[in-house]
Amino acid sequence: MTPVLDRARQLLVAAETTAGTEIDLTSDPGHHLVRNCKEISFNPSVNGYDRALQQGTLTGLGLLKGSRSATISAMYELGGDPLGVDALRPKWHDVVGACGLAPRSTFQILLDAPSPAGFARGALLGNNTDLNAATKLIRCVHYHDGGAGARRLWYVTVSGDPLDDTDTLFDDADTQNSADVESGAAPASAGFRWTPVSETETSAPATVTAELREGPTRGTIVGARGTGTVTLRHNEPPMMQAELTGPMVLENNTLRDGTAVPPSQGGLFTPDVCLAARALLLDPGGNALDLVREGAEYQFNNTVALRPTIGDSLAGSGFRETSITERNPSVSFDPEREPDRFDSVLSAGTGSTLRVYQMIGALSGAGANGIIAIEAPKTQIEGDLSRGERNAIQTENLTLRCFGDGDDELIVDHFKAV
Repeated sequence: MTPVLDRARQLLVAAETTAGTEIDLTSDPGHHLVRNCKEISFNPSVNGYDRALQQGTLTGLGLLKGSRSATISAMYELGGDPLGVDALRPKWHDVVGACGLAPRSTFQILLDAPSPAGFARGALLGNNTDLNAATKLIRCVHYHDGGAGARRLWYVTVSGDPLDDTDTLFDDADTQNSADVESGAAPASAGFRWTPVSETETSAPATVTAELREGPTRGTIVGARGTGTVTLRHNEPPMMQAELTGPMVLENNTLRDGTAVPPSQGGLFTPDVCLAARALLLDPGGNALDLVREGAEYQFNNTVALRPTIGDSLAGSGFRETSITERNPSVSFDPEREPDRFDSVLSAGTGSTLRVYQMIGALSGAGANGIIAIEAPKTQIEGDLSRGERNAIQTENLTLRCFGDGDDELIVDHFKAV
């Protein structure tokens, strides 16, 4: 008898083209294998109907077969090539999508020297001094001035076509900055930006097929959505813990093709360690407060609802694809207390709006994972304020509630230089 080894657990994830339509993970499992994850678990829930009938004997009757669902949990390292495809695609991209954030393409364009200064992250830019008259509007993801021929702007489109070398860009700063697109420059795909999406008649978060394999057995869920937490912590790579819930496929617990996925050797990529995560907290005036902190957690806090049905259920499970019915994202961190720079009591008491932003990685270079950035554009301190200590130094235990103007409470970016 061969034991099932815990280290041999494998997780496969694939975004579904149509919500609830299972992706066949056996046709080319290497394309769907998640190689940079740990702490994988499969928690099934099988409901039976107890036939407690009145009868003249104490012998119980068998349960009737009922509905079934499951939750797959895992911890994912964040990194990899943001433009990877098939087996080289970072699978955490699909998981972020299933946690209620929709991707958009991030473009890169080369600029001539801006005047009088460069463009700020989050700035709205257009191809007219009057942004209301612009035919192209974009949102700045990142600007890097590498000198002539290497002044790169990463952006997502807001309206109109991507930029080209006929455009001059302007922002809406009090002292307006501008820059010509470099002659001959063309927009290039450079990565993705994820922002929240609310389920409506015309839009909905993506769903995934996810599967835990242990030797010759597997546990599969379809139409799955979930919730998660992104963590940036000292001496660790950026990580995301996610729980995906969906209807469970029941197939006698064996693989369709009768073989296991070849064992993975190491990770798909080598992530960066959080030792130089730039920025954290910006005050209402936009000034960066690079407080001494050990880490930060960005919590999606989604409410994921199973949808029982007596009609056309997925894989005969008794459920349709899951829905995200509520979200309440927040950010938690515990910086060293610096009352001369940041007064948390004053901030909480006045309801000040704070911007939280962190970025880690390198734009280029051998083995580079690109840039991973996470941002909560508008937050307020909520809950009771409390103090702690770390290595005998006072800390503040802060929880910030994220809010916004419409599906923009939390932003995740993954992009690189191309």
